[in-house]
Amino acid sequence: MIKPLSELRRRLYLMMSVLAFIALIPIILLYSEGYRLGDAFSLVETGGIYVRSDVADTSLYVNGALKKETGLLIRNSFIDDLRPGMYEIRVEKDGYRSWVKRVRVDENLVTDVNHLPVLTEIASTTVRRYLPATSTEATPVRDPRHAELVRLFASSTATTTPKAVVGKSPTSTASTTALDPRTLMPGFRDHRGIYAWIERGRVTMTWPGSYERTPYFFCQGKECIATSTLALPEEIVAFEWLPSQADGLVVVTESGAYVVDADVRSAPNVYPIVSGKNIKILVDGADIIFKIDDEFVVAEI
Repeated sequence: MIKPLSELRRRLYLMMSVLAFIALIPIILLYSEGYRLGDAFSLVETGGIYVRSDVADTSLYVNGALKKETGLLIRNSFIDDLRPGMYEIRVEKDGYRSWVKRVRVDENLVTDVNHLPVLTEIASTTVRRYLPATSTEATPVRDPRHAELVRLFASSTATTTPKAVVGKSPTSTASTTALDPRTLMPGFRDHRGIYAWIERGRVTMTWPGSYERTPYFFCQGKECIATSTLALPEEIVAFEWLPSQADGLVVVTESGAYVVDADVRSAPNVYPIVSGKNIKILVDGADIIFKIDDEFVVAEI
């Protein structure tokens, strides 16, 4: 028969339980606030990474380890409890090219990244001056789409209406309007408030807005910059923003055209689209149109 505990022992156990609970309260509170044990048992605050994506059924890897798999309805992913440091993010999806980005996580901060989805096989149509010949045709037949694309490129212009900057005159309280010289740079484009142009074979991007609203890909951890530069091994001669993407570009070099992410916090993802020389580029709705000599390639990206 088991003897009951003495009153003294019961009180001792109760006191030990209360003391253990009191000792655990700070640990529980610190854990809930995002603190974790670091090196030498020191407490460090954690951060997180938020990955945005426009496609479903992706697999998200952090430093090579699978962390999340998205579904049809929830396409974005949040990875928390990350200790400060550099992390490699990789997104995989069947039928799409791998996307990799290396970003820094700071304590008590969520780092944003945007997955740029690019199909392994991009749907494209080549439009030539003449339709394919058939045995019943005596003379070549012009493709009406070719003439339409010629008119479209002819009506487009590489110049953009310069933007005015409103300020105060140094000698008066009245507002003055000045021309922003950046809008006169070669290939200038304004995409969601981001100014971009070509300078010395690179795409220069700058954020003219407030520091608090700086786009995520201008920030590495808690540090944000006003201007970033996209460079490739070859000089960039033309570019266009992808209308559906916050940080997606189509750039043209001397040897071809590529889809590139504008997030230069680490090496940009570069995906070849078409090859050739003297390529011209035009955005028409959801289509990216390339002019290569006398042919056009209409791609859905």
